[in-house]
Amino acid sequence: MSISKPISLLAWILAALSPLGAQEQDKKPERVPFGQTLNEYGVLNASGCMCEDLEDGEILPPPDITVPEPFQYLRPDLQITAAELTGDQRYPVLTEFKILTPKVRAGDEVRAIARVTSAYNNTLPFVTTFFSERYSRLGSATMYVNFEPSKDDKTLFLGRGRLSKFAPGGRYIVAYATISDDVGKRQSYGAEFHEPLDNEDRTPKFFMVEDNPRVDLRAPELRSVEVETPSVRAGAEPIRFTAVSTDDVSGPVDAEAVWVSPSEEQWIRVTMVHQGSEPGKFLGYFTIPKWYEGGEWRLMRIALTDDARNTGYFFSKNDAVLQNAPVVQVAQDPALVDKKPPAILAVSLSTTEARVGESVTVTALVEDDLSGVRAIEGYVRSPHGVDAVKVKLSSDFVDLNRPSKIPEPNVWSATFKIKKSMERGVWTLVRLGIADEANNFHTYFDGREKILTGITVNFLEEDDAKETEPTRPIEGASR
Repeated sequence: MSISKPISLLAWILAALSPLGAQEQDKKPERVPFGQTLNEYGVLNASGCMCEDLEDGEILPPPDITVPEPFQYLRPDLQITAAELTGDQRYPVLTEFKILTPKVRAGDEVRAIARVTSAYNNTLPFVTTFFSERYSRLGSATMYVNFEPSKDDKTLFLGRGRLSKFAPGGRYIVAYATISDDVGKRQSYGAEFHEPLDNEDRTPKFFMVEDNPRVDLRAPELRSVEVETPSVRAGAEPIRFTAVSTDDVSGPVDAEAVWVSPSEEQWIRVTMVHQGSEPGKFLGYFTIPKWYEGGEWRLMRIALTDDARNTGYFFSKNDAVLQNAPVVQVAQDPALVDKKPPAILAVSLSTTEARVGESVTVTALVEDDLSGVRAIEGYVRSPHGVDAVKVKLSSDFVDLNRPSKIPEPNVWSATFKIKKSMERGVWTLVRLGIADEANNFHTYFDGREKILTGITVNFLEEDDAKETEPTRPIEGASR
């Protein structure tokens, strides 16, 4: 039993009658400090205040969040005036945002409209995230509204999204939207930082959800794991395993497992399929690639998701079920194990100068000692970094009119070009990543690796003189 200190009647009366005492009684709830849980699910609400202590109609206190100064600007070396840029560098601008369904029920459709302007009315469809003010981003407490441009007005976007039928009631606030155009210009908009997403009192725009008796905010639980194939040969025999889970309301619908090699240098992500005739049971079926190491492979992680989109993660280091899961003994010839990434021997561009709309070819000469190259891709960046183009190389070219031309798995190439809205000047191949069939990979960067330093092309204006010179040839490439 706790014993409180005695308080004199006179002291109590004086405190109650004083202005300070009155202020203390009417004081609004303070913001919950980080690390302190708020609700029965162990999370803070979205705004960081104790919503259950607010009276009906009471406005939430404004957040004490400011954008740190280093994040308010571009990198110092990219801070240039608009006059120095060629082309139109304006990113999509969100000017209006309105929710058309202020009150809905769980499972209903949420509708909204937005106005976005861009340089050429070329804004792409985008997604806006909403989540429960009380339960934050827990499973069914999060929803997404997909915006598509109107056929009649390319600056007007119509948004639709369906709330989970297991969503909790209460206020759902808009969180953020990332909007981009078809030339790669992108801008993120967040509530409490951008006016179109806020009400007049600078609180985030929201819609209300009626109370729902079928709320599901808890992730499924892992009950058991069985491995039906205790030993296999790499590249030849499949591994078959099952996982059984339970869920309190909506029921488990998705599962994913991650298997890891003895050295933990190689791992495999496996999508498990729900066996419809047996609720909560998932089947996994995969084969260890022939280039992977042998030994004892084990389950490192299983992720379970229910119909309310709550996801639970279970790891072998802290979950009793996975700790006791059987391992699989994989037989493998050590000479076939590939842990070395492929290498780029040479890179070149087909020209040093081009105009807008003209194609430029990037060619790479590569090698891999065992499994073979699987993919090569990278980025070409504009002079000031305001534009970039992704290039994905391939090696499937065969000239049918030249009998001496045979497939060259060590020569990869791709073409790219810039649009009229992009920046002119010297573009640089700034990054090129390469991966082999054993999923070993390495990324080359301009300035870090000599092989990728100085690979450039100058994109000219229409009226500029063009003097094309060949770039560095690839040594060893066939003609």
